[in-house]
Amino acid sequence: MAKSQQRRFADFQVGDYAIFTQKFTRADFKAFAKLSGDQNPLHGDDRYAAQSKFKRPIVPVHMSMSPLSMIAGMLMPGRPSLYLGHEVRALKPVFFDEDITYSARIAVIQEAERILQIEVIAFRREKPEVVLQASMRVQSREEEWMQDAGPIKLAPRSLAALVTGANGAIGSAVARRLADEGWDLILHHRGPVSVITEVSDACQLKGVNVTTCSADLATRAGQTKVEKLLAGRTDVVALIHTASAPVLAGIDQHVPVSYGAMKSLVNGALAGMLGRQCGRIVAIGSTAMHQPPVGWEDYAAAKGMTTSYLSGLDKSLSAFGVRAVTVAPTYVLSSYSDSVRPEGVAALLPEEVAEQVVSIAQAREVEAPYVMMGVNSTCHGTYGFQLRDSSITVSQSVSRKDAAVMVGDELPLTQGIGQGIGLPDFVRAFLKLPADYDLSGAALGETPGWDSLRHLELVLAIEEKFGVAFSSADIESTHAYVTLAEMVREKSGLSF
Repeated sequence: MAKSQQRRFADFQVGDYAIFTQKFTRADFKAFAKLSGDQNPLHGDDRYAAQSKFKRPIVPVHMSMSPLSMIAGMLMPGRPSLYLGHEVRALKPVFFDEDITYSARIAVIQEAERILQIEVIAFRREKPEVVLQASMRVQSREEEWMQDAGPIKLAPRSLAALVTGANGAIGSAVARRLADEGWDLILHHRGPVSVITEVSDACQLKGVNVTTCSADLATRAGQTKVEKLLAGRTDVVALIHTASAPVLAGIDQHVPVSYGAMKSLVNGALAGMLGRQCGRIVAIGSTAMHQPPVGWEDYAAAKGMTTSYLSGLDKSLSAFGVRAVTVAPTYVLSSYSDSVRPEGVAALLPEEVAEQVVSIAQAREVEAPYVMMGVNSTCHGTYGFQLRDSSITVSQSVSRKDAAVMVGDELPLTQGIGQGIGLPDFVRAFLKLPADYDLSGAALGETPGWDSLRHLELVLAIEEKFGVAFSSADIESTHAYVTLAEMVREKSGLSF
């Protein structure tokens, strides 16, 4: 006999979830057809169904959504439930005798009226592929009650994250920051054990569980090893992919580590994330994807592949609580880039990138699937940052006015032209160059501090400062200072 337990409505929390698997048989349909009167041959006639686009009989939608009643009556809230209503979308056909996983997650709690809004999805685990989506509202008629403990229960609330490249500067900073927030960790590494041991020990001192895994993500065997660690887990709701081949490595090394490993990790974790209707997949990209320095082409190409993959993933999964984001920083102060970072170029600290990554991992709502990080600002948008008619068409955290003043302390750039600040001094101060720096050969990707993100900020600042407007074609053709200066002269009528 099932043991009764005390239940309280006040104990429910947003994010509570349950997962179970259901299989519908032909015998189930016969019982359903007798009860509902649904004798549609698409559900019960093999010959008829074979002529349809589905090629075989499909489960009626009302039959595939029948577990919603069990969710309300047995789980959320349980015995005192009063079903108020729902909206349902049938996204893909459900076939007989296949396992379908159902996930129910509390999205909103109205405490005064004791109402739960529950988001439900049903999906195939193998692909995985969502076949049904529902939003239901259920009221609890009681504040406290006794209920028998059934075979399906609310799942644990623990959170875990996988961090690849956790022995690197960014990866270790991400791991430590996640540990600060109480996340359990799976730390992938390749290289000296002493480094990952130090990171692991530091994280465990903060009271979290840490698992380490050594694997070469450039090989299929290494990818599979990490992927298997994720299979069947629903607590891993964050994948942070920081691992990368050396910047100047060839395409044969960059693609498996950046793109191949990312796909493998997603394959391992996605079913668990959908089961929880909560997931954050974050890859470290680079502003070099937009204007790669000479020799960085393979690095940038592989990062671009991963970013495109995640962009598509985000579009298909964001409606189900799983977001995929690329964080693309400029140069980061670390041994990884020491040999390729131009002398004197301003760089981000690994901890700054980690802060951005962890904020995405923990965010209830993700602002955008692509984040570009400069030394002084961060922009949120979509991969490509397409501009049209001189207005940025993506969500940005930096306004035109902000861009005009976020140029450092060298010059008071909020003053007008009449107070003596012309374009050359403006550009030098914006890029934090010496006052006597020769701009005649200055260009994006060649001049310290002038990367792709900084270029967009520079254009915005010039528009605000000098009262000009740039089209998208203008921006693409102003990657050299001499071209930029000539265009500003033409548009403003000023001389510098």
